[in-house]
Amino acid sequence: SYPYDDNHIIGFGYDTKANYSNTGVVNDGLKMLMFDITDLSNPKEMFNVKIGESRARSELAYNHKALLFSKEKNLIAFPVTSYEAGKREYKALVYDIDLSKGFTLRGEIKHEAPTDGKYYSNYNYNVERILYSQDVCYTVSKALIKSTEMDSLKEINKLTLEEENNY
Repeated sequence: SYPYDDNHIIGFGYDTKANYSNTGVVNDGLKMLMFDITDLSNPKEMFNVKIGESRARSELAYNHKALLFSKEKNLIAFPVTSYEAGKREYKALVYDIDLSKGFTLRGEIKHEAPTDGKYYSNYNYNVERILYSQDVCYTVSKALIKSTEMDSLKEINKLTLEEENNY
């Protein structure tokens, strides 16, 4: 969990559901929640959002440094690896965060790995960090650094850090 202010925390993890035999649980995507902890003995869930499907993953699940949170900018962003249309996608999801409206998806910043028609993808394009300076958001992976306008999420520039065919 991550503090929002003295009375609210943000939770992040995997959404789960019963497995096919109802003997355990399986991952059903990612989930982000906001809790009111004014009464610590009785926390209340205020908002939640499900992200992705069963194979969705995030660096944030095991590395708290992968989260970008700015209360001043009402912004929260984190990396997600998902599978869409049979293809692995590496991206950062950017949400507006507000105590009255909850989480509103602003958009995504993709790190597109070059492909040669094969199923596998280059894991070096997995977004590991998200930073900002003034009104520019920077997403960083081992293979790419991308600068994006914070409000519109339009790409400004990108720098490839490895050879495209180096899988």
